[in-house]
Amino acid sequence: MKSIITFCISILISTIAYSQKKTETYIKEARKVAKSWLADVNNEKFANAYSLLHQESIPKKNNDSIMWCKYMILEQVEFGEFKKRNITNAQFVPEIQDQESGNKISGFFVFLEYTTEYQNIKTITETILLQQNDQTKWEILNYTPVWLTPSSEEEKTLNQNKK
Repeated sequence: MKSIITFCISILISTIAYSQKKTETYIKEARKVAKSWLADVNNEKFANAYSLLHQESIPKKNNDSIMWCKYMILEQVEFGEFKKRNITNAQFVPEIQDQESGNKISGFFVFLEYTTEYQNIKTITETILLQQNDQTKWEILNYTPVWLTPSSEEEKTLNQNKK
């Protein structure tokens, strides 16, 4: 009886370890894709970045490549030159909720969050959601940059300091 319990515990532990290793592998692979995609965006290789968007991504569903590239050009002009990026969160999830329908979608998803600094906007939080497709390749499902604009008082202070 003791050997059966020991056997069951060892199987459980090895299964948990295997799952943890797979999760870490998924995150590592997704981070590589996101890093490459962000580099394409920062280096104005927008057509290449567009090709890495998942077919069901909101940008691809709502825009053709030309419109998306124009939007990204405007965004990069507003941000200014890229300075640095640090990852602040990485998480694997087996299910997400569709923003449009509210339905739950099962699959392999990785959320990545970065704190990024650009020339014109000092701190931006960039969130990337990646999904593994049927060919086990990671694609960008969503990209969301969030930044705070300076208040009127902060702008006055900045303008006065420039004079």
